Amino acid sequence: EDNMAPKLEWLQTRLDLDEAELRKMVVACPPLMGYSIEDNMEPTLKWLQTRLDLDAAQLQKVVLGRPSLLSCSVEDNMAPKLEWLQTRLDLD
Repeated sequence: EDNMAPKLEWLQTRLDLDEAELRKMVVACPPLMGYSIEDNMEPTLKWLQTRLDLDAAQLQKVVLGRPSLLSCSVEDNMAPKLEWLQTRLDLD
């Protein structure tokens, strides 16, 4: 529990979440509380925001809709899938 409070606070601040949104995220994806901010969550959020060209509100919407994205590996999961989709759909 000692390491949960800073993670909850960080998530709430980083994604500008209210209490209900934060609760929804944690209930939808409890493993979030076991992830490292520095090693997992922040790099994944930065990648999503940069790669998908999202502003803060758009990033919040994406992550609230699919909190499990924070459990996916960028290198092994998200990046290859996005590349495949872009190629398949002929997108830039």
